[in-house]
Amino acid sequence: MRKSLTYLFVLMLLSLISACGESLPSRTILDEISGVWRSEEGGELFKIVYANKKLSLVDKDRQLAVSVRDIDSENDTVNLDVELKDGGSDVWTLHQVRDEKKKDFKLKLTLHDGTQDELTFVRKISIDDLDKLADVPDNHSVTTLAGQLSVVEEEGGDKLFFNDKMLLDGKGDRLYLEKMFSFGDTAVVLLMSLSGGTACPGYHYFVTITPQGNTKLSNFFGTCSDLVKSEQNGQKIIITMPDMGGAGDVMYIYENGNVIEAKKKK
Repeated sequence: MRKSLTYLFVLMLLSLISACGESLPSRTILDEISGVWRSEEGGELFKIVYANKKLSLVDKDRQLAVSVRDIDSENDTVNLDVELKDGGSDVWTLHQVRDEKKKDFKLKLTLHDGTQDELTFVRKISIDDLDKLADVPDNHSVTTLAGQLSVVEEEGGDKLFFNDKMLLDGKGDRLYLEKMFSFGDTAVVLLMSLSGGTACPGYHYFVTITPQGNTKLSNFFGTCSDLVKSEQNGQKIIITMPDMGGAGDVMYIYENGNVIEAKKKK
């Protein structure tokens, strides 16, 4: 009886190891092909961005609507559903073609009509690439190198999360991601908190996110105005907004995760 139980346990353990081994290549392939690639046919740059479990393609500065259909880890291929200009969709295939040492590889791109192109690796995806891809039509989500900064709407007020970690409880206020700035691989996001009142409509924060996933939320700042002008100047971000008392504009300066009030402009 004991031998039977031991044998059953070993079989279950081997099944678990086998299942884990099958899931790893899918994740690894998408990570490996993420980067900026150059077309050998026309010389154009082609960006493949895999971040926060989401895949994006940029061809000639045009972002394509794409989703992963399936991954064949044995043959190093990824099949993609790509939305075409006419509104239809078709399948594109990316194939890793490895060298003899099995370390480096090129990508062979096969389009829906059979057209093929070879892609050569240029560089890794940078924070500037993610900045251009940041999709913030409703001011509720941005993608950084380390993950997703997002606002979750709740009846009692919004909450700000970085991946699964809560950074700020709005406590009745509505939160909006206004703009993302790049300092090398570090992302800095301007956040606005709106109360909905007329006496003091809102105030602001900066969220600093390093490529390692470290986050820092600045002290809140502002004049209560929601009319904000922002400008990046070297390693600083300059914020200008009107004084609610009518005494000109107030300037705030962000540097190294901190915000100071600089001066008033008349």
